[in-house]
Amino acid sequence: MTQIVHESRASQEKEDAQLLGEAAKLLASLRALDNSIHSLVGKLTVFDLDWAPDRRNQLITDINDFAHREDIVTVIRQSLRELQALMPKAKEEDWKLAVEVFGCGADLLRALSDSPVTPFPNTDALREFAMRIKKAESSNDVQRVVEKSELVLNVLDRRRLAAADQVFGRLKGQILARYPGLPRPDWRV
Repeated sequence: MTQIVHESRASQEKEDAQLLGEAAKLLASLRALDNSIHSLVGKLTVFDLDWAPDRRNQLITDINDFAHREDIVTVIRQSLRELQALMPKAKEEDWKLAVEVFGCGADLLRALSDSPVTPFPNTDALREFAMRIKKAESSNDVQRVVEKSELVLNVLDRRRLAAADQVFGRLKGQILARYPGLPRPDWRV
């Protein structure tokens, strides 16, 4: 009987560790995507007419390259699937927190509308954005580029990410309090 109880505890610890690990991976991926978008598109918040064609073209190339890569979005999709599979076995107090972290990731994917060119809705929108940068010749053109860049930057709701950070901290605290020997999740994407 003691061995059955011990095996059950070990199994629950493993499942809790997996839940914590996937939630950490999801949140790290969301942050990596947000930071990548902000580091590229954020440069346009100071865009002006004095930008040389080479500087404009380099930024367009960098944004285009990023938009066509799916490495971070793929990890988000995988983590969402894993979390969805792990949540039914979680303790109720962990489940409630995991659902909130999951919801943040699911909302992000909905906001991206499964576009092949993250964070733009489609390739036409990406092309239009790039052409606005390349061909800006007046202060009105510059203002439109800055406004469009701010819209792109707001695809990810940073307040929602901050709330997910806090919820994840509570989830991590709960699980690590039950299992102090578990390694602390430290995911990087």
